[in-house]
Amino acid sequence: MEVVDNTFAAHHVALTVKDIETSAAFYAIFGFRLALQWTARDGSLIIAHLSRADGFILDMWQYAVNRKRPIAELDTGAATFT
Repeated sequence: MEVVDNTFAAHHVALTVKDIETSAAFYAIFGFRLALQWTARDGSLIIAHLSRADGFILDMWQYAVNRKRPIAELDTGAATFT
């Protein structure tokens, strides 16, 4: 009988970020290095693929329209206790 290993292991994760350079610097702390970067001709989108020595890949997508948006208020919708 063949034993099949059904362990889940993620290969990569994709994130939308506000600033690719700042985000890449942050993830470098965890061993991620820039492997590939692509920029749309009109500048509307930048995609960066960061990789780690174990083969895990982090895709980051930066949409130009999001760079001008304010940072989300983290307390929105959260219950406040006094």
